Amino acid sequence: LTIFANFLFPKGILETLVFSFLSLFTYYLAVADRHEHDLRRHFDELVFTVFVLVYVISFIAFLPLIRDGAYGGKWIFLFLFIVWSGDTGAYFAGNKYGKTKLYPLISPGKSVEGAVGGLVASLVVAILFKLIIFRAISWPGVFFTPLLVGAVSQVGDLCESMFKRAYKIKDSSHILPGHGGILDRFDWVLFSLPVMDFCVKLFS
Repeated sequence: LTIFANFLFPKGILETLVFSFLSLFTYYLAVADRHEHDLRRHFDELVFTVFVLVYVISFIAFLPLIRDGAYGGKWIFLFLFIVWSGDTGAYFAGNKYGKTKLYPLISPGKSVEGAVGGLVASLVVAILFKLIIFRAISWPGVFFTPLLVGAVSQVGDLCESMFKRAYKIKDSSHILPGHGGILDRFDWVLFSLPVMDFCVKLFS
């Protein structure tokens, strides 16, 4: 799929397409509360546009783009650490301090405190990564990359929750039993890959 996406879309067109999709998906998420009683029809409008082409296929194409650049391996590891630590930090911070619901219609279990905790965890991990492994990255890159990637990752998680709520399903698939499906394990990664590619270009 990655090879196909890279072959099908010249780089500039791919980035434009993904940016348009991110904007479109964020809009559909923002107005979901207006369609509380018919979320499936609301989501169908998005699915029948560019969901499968961009979200499932084209987003992955950014992974080799990052890997092939300068310090590509370290950028990839930084990206994964940011996403994993953000997910873990949001979970523990939400369990301990979560009081204010982030978006109860879409994901009642998520809180503002959890979201902030995820961003803080991503920032701390990014700083440690620079000090221990990736000294070449600039300090602006260390501070802004985890915040941008972490924030968009959480939007991706909400979009996956909207998908499941719209279609009244608990898991997106049965490939990973007990984990909410394959997209639940990769929604943070998929949605934030284009943003990570942007950060790599900006701070390399």
